[in-house]
Amino acid sequence: LVTGGARRLGRFFVKSLAAEGHQMAIHYNISSALAEEELAEVGGKDKGHRIFQTDLSNLKEAEKLIQTCVADGGPLDLLINCASTFHCRGMSGINSDDLLEDIPINFMSPFLLMQQFNIHCPGGQVINILDRRVNLVDAAAGPYALAKKSLRDATQACAQEWQNKTRVNAIAPGNVLNPGLEVGNDVDKKIAAILTAINEFMNSSETGIIREV
Repeated sequence: LVTGGARRLGRFFVKSLAAEGHQMAIHYNISSALAEEELAEVGGKDKGHRIFQTDLSNLKEAEKLIQTCVADGGPLDLLINCASTFHCRGMSGINSDDLLEDIPINFMSPFLLMQQFNIHCPGGQVINILDRRVNLVDAAAGPYALAKKSLRDATQACAQEWQNKTRVNAIAPGNVLNPGLEVGNDVDKKIAAILTAINEFMNSSETGIIREV
């Protein structure tokens, strides 16, 4: 399962893993046309791929996503928490609505998905997509950075608690795709580095690792 799998980085992850023979569960929120298009591009339901709509800002909905996937096609062996929001907001101007816009999708929903994955998909692994800001202080990143730092800490705490059942790791990339940025050599290299890190995690026994790329 790749959350945010119909757009941006998530779309690259889905296509790469599908090309390697994995059956993909593609999550989307409002990008239904893109999700349907991608489903067809990777071979459709005949190849075992599926799409699932969930609004991850709604925590009750998020909590049900793993069970919905499992009921439709059986236990998952990998969860990539990729869906996110990003707004530049300085600390002085943050209000309660800002917190409720960024923190649920960037931390609370991924954490709930991790919990449900651990319950319903034993023996699988989670890879959380973070941001290099988790190791920096960037006041302008506002609630987004705070949420990603919480997800980093949850990655390591869950890896420690679940080490005999579920492996949990994370990748912290630098800037990859700004809205509207054309895919070129530099972007291709960054995406390739993230995909390499995903495959290395999938083929190792590591857990609790935060890897910058």
